[in-house]
Amino acid sequence: MIESSQSRTPEELDEEVRRILHARTRRSFLIGGAAALAGVGLYEVLYRAKAVNELQWPLREAHEANRSLTNALFGQRVLAPTYKASEVTGLRINGDFGIDTGLIESSWGLQLVGLDRPQQYRQFMPDVDLWEYRSKDDYQAPTESQEPDVKGKGPGSSKAPAAIPHMQESTGVTASADAVPGIVLRLEDLKKLPYTEQITQFKCVEGWSQIVRWGGVRFSDLLRAYPPANIDGGPPKFVTMETSNGEYNASFDMPSLMHPQTLLCYSMDGVPLQIAHGAPVRLAMPLKYGYKQIKSIASLTFSNVRTPDYWEKLGYDWYAGL
Repeated sequence: MIESSQSRTPEELDEEVRRILHARTRRSFLIGGAAALAGVGLYEVLYRAKAVNELQWPLREAHEANRSLTNALFGQRVLAPTYKASEVTGLRINGDFGIDTGLIESSWGLQLVGLDRPQQYRQFMPDVDLWEYRSKDDYQAPTESQEPDVKGKGPGSSKAPAAIPHMQESTGVTASADAVPGIVLRLEDLKKLPYTEQITQFKCVEGWSQIVRWGGVRFSDLLRAYPPANIDGGPPKFVTMETSNGEYNASFDMPSLMHPQTLLCYSMDGVPLQIAHGAPVRLAMPLKYGYKQIKSIASLTFSNVRTPDYWEKLGYDWYAGL
C-alpha cells in the first residue's frame, strides 16, 4: 500500500511517479507491440488465404454472414423510400458493361429458360440459343455524363473476367450441347403485363446516388404470367440474367427478385429507355447497389444453382444489399 503523500518527501513522490509512468509505458509498449504483431499476422492469414471469386475466403464469408443477418432481420419486408416527381434528378450514364451499343432493338427478345411447360406458350422455342440478336456497326455511344466509372477492375483482381460465350453462363450449355427449350418474349409482350412506376434512389457503390423515375413490369408480375417449373419439389432458388452479347451476367436469390420494388424497366423518367442506360430492358432494384441492376437483359434462367456474376468474380459482394 502506497504511503500517504503527507509523510513522504517531494523527492520520494517524484520517484514514485516515475516508477508508475515507467510501468505504464512498458505495459503500453507490450500491448501495442502484441496488437501490431497480431495485426500483421491477421493480414498474412488473409493475404495468403485461398481466394473465392478473387476475394480471400474469410472476407467472402463475411459478405455471406452480412447477407444472412440482413435477411434474418429484415427479409423482404423493407421498402426503399420513394420520392416526388419534383425530386427526380435523372440518372447519369455510367458504365457500358455488357451493353451492345449497336443492338438493333427490333431483334431483341427476352429468353426465359426453366419455365413450367414452356410449350404451352405461343412464344415457345425448342432452342432459345437459336435466337439471333442483330447489331449495327455505325452506332456511336453517348459519352458518360459525369466522372468516369471508378469501380475499376474490382478489389480482388487486376483484370476483367473473360467474355462469356452467349448463354453459357445462364443455361450451363455450350454451342454443341443439347437444345435449350424456353420462350422468347418481345417488348410488346412485356407491355401487356401490368405497368408499374416508382421513383426511387439509385445508389452506386462508387459513392454517388440519384433519384430516378422507373417504369416497367414488376418481376413478380412476370412470374405470375410465366411461372417457373419446380426444381427438386419446390420453386427455383436463383435466377441468372445475361446480356445479349454474353459479356455481363448477374444472378439473384428469388426473394430479392420477388420484392415489390424489383422492376424490369423499359422506361426511365417517362420516356423509353436509352441504349446507354440499358435498353430495351434493364433491372431496377432500389435495395441493391447499381452494379447488380443489370442493363440490356436478354436472358433469364431459373435454377437451384447460384451462378457467380460479373462483379463477384472480381471480388465484389454477390448480394450487394443496402
